[in-house]
Amino acid sequence: MDAIFQAFDRHSIVLLGEVHWNRQQHRFIQRLLHDKRLPGLVNDVGVEFGNSLYQPLIDRYVSGETVPLDSLRLVWRNTTQVLAWDRQIYGDIYATVRAVNKNLPPAKRIRVVALDPPIEWRSMLESDQFPRLWGYRDPVWFETLDREVLSKGRKVLVISGALHILRRDPPDFRPKTFDRVGLGDAISQRYPNAAYRIYPLVGRGRFAGIVRQWPAGTLIALNGTALGARSAQLLWPSSVTMFRTANGKQEPFTLQESDFPPIESLIDALLLYGTDTTSAPLSMATYRDCEYLAELRRRNQLLLPIFGQEQRELIDSLASRAYATDGRSKRARCSP
Repeated sequence: MDAIFQAFDRHSIVLLGEVHWNRQQHRFIQRLLHDKRLPGLVNDVGVEFGNSLYQPLIDRYVSGETVPLDSLRLVWRNTTQVLAWDRQIYGDIYATVRAVNKNLPPAKRIRVVALDPPIEWRSMLESDQFPRLWGYRDPVWFETLDREVLSKGRKVLVISGALHILRRDPPDFRPKTFDRVGLGDAISQRYPNAAYRIYPLVGRGRFAGIVRQWPAGTLIALNGTALGARSAQLLWPSSVTMFRTANGKQEPFTLQESDFPPIESLIDALLLYGTDTTSAPLSMATYRDCEYLAELRRRNQLLLPIFGQEQRELIDSLASRAYATDGRSKRARCSP
């Protein structure tokens, strides 16, 4: 915690990489948001798990206005990522900022900035209506972050998936054009030296045996260290397969250890959360909502050509589990 606040003394952006759904990390995030030092250092919290279409609603909610839950949860339910943010830990972040703001003067209140593309699902009827750029979300994230925060000289804590925060992305780890740029890369290009990047380590993964001498809750600054000089291949949980054009065709290839730059060139620090890899629980009541289930199935079909992720079986499985825990008859279930 101290190291993160010290980073804000030297940087206007702290990128806190997230291990999606991890219960242990979110306990830490809650402690961070409740820390009394935060409002004096941070103006905004930028989050992956929010549809920027609802920014006016978010602003009203975190400033203390009454917002019905049915309206509020559209913020994280109606993103481009089906099923990703249904766990309560994501709604809890909005609620915590609201609670913190309640005791602050208006000038010190923290704003939550939703970064995901402003998709309006009610008008999205065909896959072709999905903007091509939104299939690669980071450029939209940066555009929103720049417009709402960075161009105004405000300080921001950004919470997003860990691999989005890297200074450069594979396969060549060189600056990308802004239609395919990663969030961390875009920040590096437009705001050099403005960001401090903290990569999460939950469990040990490829770092087993390297960081075992440090206890949970340790932040390891990497610049100029032997660990920082190691290959950044360690940051990926498995091999990295990319595609390149050869003879007019897209062919897969796997990056080798020598293809990766040093870790310290991509991130500034590792934060060791501990060994608890448990996911935060899902509320099964969510998947007894027939209207929501039907909409999830519809979105899955629309997004399949965009992201290539078939989630129909997962949606059906969640519905089955929901009714199994409720004990309702088959006739009472939502039809697929």
